Amino acid sequence: RDSGLVWTGAGRFVSRPVGLCVQTGGECASADASCPAFRRAGEDFPLTLRAVGWESDADTDLCSGNVATPNFALTNIGLAGELVAPLGGDGGSVTPISYNHIAAASGETQVNLSESEVGVFRFRATPGNYLGGAMGGGVSAPTGRFYPASFDIAIDAGSLDAGCSTGTPFTYTGQPLPWDVPAELQIEARNLAGGVTANYTATGFRNLLAS
Repeated sequence: RDSGLVWTGAGRFVSRPVGLCVQTGGECASADASCPAFRRAGEDFPLTLRAVGWESDADTDLCSGNVATPNFALTNIGLAGELVAPLGGDGGSVTPISYNHIAAASGETQVNLSESEVGVFRFRATPGNYLGGAMGGGVSAPTGRFYPASFDIAIDAGSLDAGCSTGTPFTYTGQPLPWDVPAELQIEARNLAGGVTANYTATGFRNLLAS
């Protein structure tokens, strides 16, 4: 330093969170049908979103090592679900589709979120602009397994055929009765709101046994 050197001045700057740590409480590393049951399709679960500061340019996990930014508050932050498994299945929908982040000492806001479909999902928060500039969002780890809330069953009783068809059809007592039209059960997996869950029939997700 130069002896006696004095710096003076003032400036104004904007400080923004680097993004949002998004946690579900139902994270599953395998991200497939082997994940344990987490919530029924359409059932609320607590989604925790924490505004955090920068740690490093190579940071890939905003939930590890990042300090909270308690002053952050913003309305209408978008929420969405992204299907992980089954591959090529129905992404369903989340409720609500946005939330308001409230300033808090922990930097956290908790939202009761629901996912309408069966499967494993990531959940993404997209803030958009904050104090005149773009701000990063966040995405959860794979979460699930979401499973059906109930089953709707339709019964077709079918009809029996006669054991003997010579002349007037008849069947002897104790003789096996063949089916004319086999009986049938039609079973539909549904979410909490009563909607059909398309992903339940995917390989590995259908746990209802034929027996």
